[in-house]
Amino acid sequence: VILLATTGEELGLLGAEGFTAHPTWPIDHIVADINIDQTGMLWPIADVVADGAERSSLAGPAAHAAAALGLVVSPDPVPEQGFYLRSDQAPFARAGVPAMIFRPGFRDRSGGSDHNRALFTRWRGTAYHSPLDKLDQRDPPIDFDSGITMARVVYLTALEVANADQRPRWNPEDVFA
Repeated sequence: VILLATTGEELGLLGAEGFTAHPTWPIDHIVADINIDQTGMLWPIADVVADGAERSSLAGPAAHAAAALGLVVSPDPVPEQGFYLRSDQAPFARAGVPAMIFRPGFRDRSGGSDHNRALFTRWRGTAYHSPLDKLDQRDPPIDFDSGITMARVVYLTALEVANADQRPRWNPEDVFA
């Protein structure tokens, strides 16, 4: 298991592009990339988006991890934003490594999603990548329990992938296969 911290995502995925172009471990020996960029610690997590997992056999471990925590895997609620190709998992996918990113879904504990969707939209328009985007922000406050939940779902997914007899595979029809 390699824990890789990259930089320069907003400047063109510079760190991830640099690593995949000049890996410190052979790229064909890297079995999966599980990106943990957007933990979305803004509301209690009821569901997760395993963006990109549906492209490969990573969907199974992601679903198992979510279920173990009482969560469901939801489809990307904002597919028009193209997050999958705009974040650090994209260079790994282009290099042939099955890759995904977890994000919180918009569901709340009662099953609705309008409140969290509105909260995300407002936060993204006012605080995201600004001086207001910080750990002690007030509107909305950081929900550290949701950060713990996201860390757990990532850990359980990575643990299943690391202990599997076979490495993850792209679905045959996927563009990255």
